[in-house]
Amino acid sequence: LSRAIDQAILGALSFNGQRCTALKLFFIPKGYGQDFSRRLAQRIENMHVGLPWQTWSDEEGSGTDKTVYSHITPLPGKKRTDLMRRLIDDAVSKGAKIINKNGGEIIGGSESTLMVPAVL
Repeated sequence: LSRAIDQAILGALSFNGQRCTALKLFFIPKGYGQDFSRRLAQRIENMHVGLPWQTWSDEEGSGTDKTVYSHITPLPGKKRTDLMRRLIDDAVSKGAKIINKNGGEIIGGSESTLMVPAVL
């Protein structure tokens, strides 16, 4: 399951998901869905969301501080964040629940394109 989550993160969020081959939907074997979703949400919660040039001190339990850049960066335009917001709102209106902290939140005000990925 850990490897599947690694690949889900890579496939869905590399290049901020802005490529035609980005993973958008996951089919999880029966009995693994809740665990997969919970662990995926935890991983996303631990990712740094910010501008591409922002740096973060990242300890990761290694005993050494290393500087890392933002993992999640702004979407390419306001139309994209508006679309993502509509998709999330539609799913929630049909019974889905956002399970990661701050999922779907737009950071930086109403005109910002910096959005925290939502795990539903």
